[in-house]
Amino acid sequence: MYKQHFAKPAIGVILVLTLGVWANAAAERLSLVQDGRPLATIVLPKAPTEIEKSASVDLQRCLRRMSGAVLPIVAESEQPTGIRVEIGATEHGSRLREELSRAKHRNEEVCVIAVNDQAVVLVGRNDAATGHAVYSLLERLGVRWLQPSLAWEIVPRQKTVSVRTGRQILAPYFDRRGGLATSPNKMDESWSDSTQSWARRNRLGGWDHVGNGHSYQFIVSRDRFKDHPEYFGFWQGRRHPLQLCTTHPDVIRMAIERARDDWCKNSDARLLCISPNDGNQGFCECDQCTKLRFARGNHSDLIVELANQVARAIRDKHPDRFVTFYADYHCVGPPLQVKPEKNLVFWIPQWNVDRAQPLTHPRQKRFRDALESWSQFGNPIHLYLYYTSYNHWLYYPLTHCFRVDFPHFVKNGVRGVYSQSQPNWGTQGLNLYLYSRLAWDPSLDVDELVLEFCELAYGPAARTMLRYYKLLEETAASGTYYTVSDVVGTFGPKVVDQTNRLMAQAVQQVEAAIADGGDPDLLHRIQYVARAQRVVSLDLQARHAMNRFFESRNRDLLNRAQRNYEEEIEILSRPGNEYLIDANFRKKLVASLAVLKSRTVFGVGRFRYSDGFSGGGNSAIHARHLNGFRPGQWGLNLPPRGAGRIVYRFEASDGGVFKTAVLTSPKIAFDEDQLSNAIEIRSPATGGEKFVSLARNQNLENVKRDFDLSRIVADVPWFELRISARNQSKITRLSLVSFGVRGEVVEKRD
Repeated sequence: MYKQHFAKPAIGVILVLTLGVWANAAAERLSLVQDGRPLATIVLPKAPTEIEKSASVDLQRCLRRMSGAVLPIVAESEQPTGIRVEIGATEHGSRLREELSRAKHRNEEVCVIAVNDQAVVLVGRNDAATGHAVYSLLERLGVRWLQPSLAWEIVPRQKTVSVRTGRQILAPYFDRRGGLATSPNKMDESWSDSTQSWARRNRLGGWDHVGNGHSYQFIVSRDRFKDHPEYFGFWQGRRHPLQLCTTHPDVIRMAIERARDDWCKNSDARLLCISPNDGNQGFCECDQCTKLRFARGNHSDLIVELANQVARAIRDKHPDRFVTFYADYHCVGPPLQVKPEKNLVFWIPQWNVDRAQPLTHPRQKRFRDALESWSQFGNPIHLYLYYTSYNHWLYYPLTHCFRVDFPHFVKNGVRGVYSQSQPNWGTQGLNLYLYSRLAWDPSLDVDELVLEFCELAYGPAARTMLRYYKLLEETAASGTYYTVSDVVGTFGPKVVDQTNRLMAQAVQQVEAAIADGGDPDLLHRIQYVARAQRVVSLDLQARHAMNRFFESRNRDLLNRAQRNYEEEIEILSRPGNEYLIDANFRKKLVASLAVLKSRTVFGVGRFRYSDGFSGGGNSAIHARHLNGFRPGQWGLNLPPRGAGRIVYRFEASDGGVFKTAVLTSPKIAFDEDQLSNAIEIRSPATGGEKFVSLARNQNLENVKRDFDLSRIVADVPWFELRISARNQSKITRLSLVSFGVRGEVVEKRD
């Protein structure tokens, strides 16, 4: 799968342009360090910017690590003599920046590395681009930033450091390379800080957005629903605070004011989000909005029309700003009659597809079709990707996707990429590295990058780690990645055992090299990914044990899962391990452990029970009966034309009885003629066998409603809740999201 040779140093998309001769470049190479002696001085402008200062420190540190020589950093006003490495808006740098500004290059992050026989000048059209020039030079010298922290900064050792004379104009291919926060001045005091400096050093950044991706809530707060329900969507016969009435004149006015008078004035972001709130329900069906509905279930004309109103309002005064929204997320298909303004950017999420497959795969058809259908208008297209993803996906190997996706993006004219990036560095660090490199230059060879990563990160264990990553790739490519259950099924016990053996072999190889005097950072790096492998293998083994429990009801399997969760929590609680998998994963483990230890039997006193059905939730452990429902990413799903039923039994222990009980906020979907539901209860008070109805065919998914059960459960030792649903549609539907019960148990009175 991976080419067996070392990667060539790559410097991005290089355009060699003539910007005018500013100095004689007769010598072929200019030496900055000779035999460990510094020959050059790093020169900053009189009033350097934050990024000029941090880039100069990074350059000084890397050259010191490379050669042992410390190049002094001085201000240009000190008039240093000899060879200079000028960063940013020095006298020479300012002239080059002016020439870059006049050059016909579309990208505002274009930068230049200009070298003659006396100086290196590193400057960009803007401040971020100056940083790109510094880090591109270091990349030419062989420096790599594989992950955050200096232990993952790879610097080749050489006593003499020289650079080729001449000029190179460099620019990123994509205008936007987003997903990780990029700081102009953070360094490496903590892993969090180092993450932001890692993004800067790997030249992520570019266009940014303001307003959050789901931004209607920032235009009209849901707090205003009580006083102004007319601002919100009329849906299923009444107003709901889910979405806005986007044709209401006041809503249009407030959207324009938010964008023009707030975001444009108080933010440098190029993209202004005028995008619906999360979810695909609640879109307005009032008389005015209905005029912009041209196909059942397609809200795109409504979405685009409000975005157009804002785009027209800011166009003349802010020609460098664009309005954006999530396209093909809230519904499938582009607008049918509303023509998008040219200063709209379509931001297309990689949504409701199997993200562990490349874009050309049949299970990526929706994303592929969206890219094609929205391209017809000629507007800039940015993509919302998931090259690292939710922590519960554990292994998430995507080399086989990178290899296909980025050439496809280039072919289809994509101008920006943004990857939702959770800090799962121990499990998905390779993905982040590949994304950062390809976002700058999508023409790079993915297999060479993977080999480069393994050679530099793991040294003598590189070949073993290549086999490790190859096993994960081949396993993921042959499986599915819609839900947690899919991942658990894809990475079965045999694969987990193989990955454990490969990782143990890699650790042994590095330990042997360290014993012979190897670089101690090798051990730090392999131990870091080995700890992540341990957490993942423990988690998968726990889930495999749980699956066997569901079939056998053997509680020894639950005990094994409990021990695994406890070890995972202990590993993730150690200092330095918080970003093996992002912090929410540990919280989920704590919650899962609580589920294993919890029961639906309550002693005297107040009690509370809840179940969120994401991935199946607690249902398989605590439900007395479970039929028809299938675990899904957000809850329990029903297959096409399917029916489901789940029964929970709650008991009072030690001879107690229930005094009160409340069914709290059951989140159950309903869609007329498509998805039905019913909630029922039985107890000794109802005759013991007979269920009585609490609710039927109510849309409780987005409405908070409690049901007081006290009349039925008072003075009885048990009660059962039954939730039933039927899906009449031809597609799988989310049915049950969550529910809770609270109340009080008291001693039985004689």
